[in-house]
Amino acid sequence: MTMKGDVRMKWNVVSTVLTFIMCLLLLSMPVFTLEGSPVEDFIIKDDGAELILVSYQGPGGIVVIPDGITEIGPRTFYRQLNLTEIIMPDSVRLIGAAAFQNCTNLTKVRLSENLEIIGERAFGWTDSLANITIPASVKQVGEGAFAPTGLRSVTMMGDVPRLDGRNTFGGSSSLIDVTIHGNVTESGAIGSLTFWGSSALTSLTIYGDIYNNGIDANAFRNHANLTIYGRSDSNLEAFAKENNYHFAVIDDTRPPVSYDPLAEPITVVINGKTIDFDVPPISISGRVLVPLRRIFEEMGADIDWNGATHTVTATKGDAVVVLTIGDISPTIDGQVVPIDQPGMLINWRTLAPLRFVAEAFGGTVIWDSENQTVYITK
Repeated sequence: MTMKGDVRMKWNVVSTVLTFIMCLLLLSMPVFTLEGSPVEDFIIKDDGAELILVSYQGPGGIVVIPDGITEIGPRTFYRQLNLTEIIMPDSVRLIGAAAFQNCTNLTKVRLSENLEIIGERAFGWTDSLANITIPASVKQVGEGAFAPTGLRSVTMMGDVPRLDGRNTFGGSSSLIDVTIHGNVTESGAIGSLTFWGSSALTSLTIYGDIYNNGIDANAFRNHANLTIYGRSDSNLEAFAKENNYHFAVIDDTRPPVSYDPLAEPITVVINGKTIDFDVPPISISGRVLVPLRRIFEEMGADIDWNGATHTVTATKGDAVVVLTIGDISPTIDGQVVPIDQPGMLINWRTLAPLRFVAEAFGGTVIWDSENQTVYITK
């Protein structure tokens, strides 16, 4: 055998051994399988019993966090401008400070059902994030966790968690609806700054009750159009009346309010004319709500608004329609016409169920769900 052939054979043996060792090392490493995000996009720290996601280096878009991750570290996705959606496994228990801060194109977040802590500024300045559902497992939310955001709807599935710093949703100027399915038990849990700057807030629904002065008396002093929905004869009703907030009793026959801010926009056509609105129609709990004044005026009615009682009175000829915000018993010519979704105020505009509004003065309505279009004829 020549010297060159001997060297080549030795190199082949060394190469084979090195390849074998590399295979053993790869087999010994933890493997994450997921759909939507390649494993190499993530840097993961194995801290004994915890797997901490410390950095993301992928292209953005829809990102699926690997199963088994228990913590999302501070600033992990900070200023990831291409990030549009986060899908989080139920293994995650903690989201670190500023984890998603300045992700300005983030529109959807699916939080872990076992999440316990949301760190300070975790979702701050997420301008495109329109709704969030906070699982009942969450016990602590850091200062400014959602301040500011583009949120329009917030749902808490359990009791209100500890809101450190109280400025939880500060500056979320588009926030319309907050629904709490549990209780408010910690003293001052909803403080005077919790919803600071969220002047568009018109609906606060609490299916449980409040205890231990759980809501600061000044929490909603700057929310002139707010209606608080709760149980009759509850602590919440007493709180609202004592502090001169508008209160409406929850109708137990109605499903909980569910607002989809990502739904396709709704178009209204009256007698062949497409109507423009400064506050667009929305869909809540499967019911289309439309701006009452704009449609009534298009149908030739005169409108009067009583701010003290939150009541709209519309008159056309001898016909009179009266609707009070939060009430499900409006009247037409003195006769009660029950509705299953009460009217609500959004940015100083009264929205009411489509069919009631369209038929109040003798109109007929056709709802084209496929094209999200309302046709009203008179």
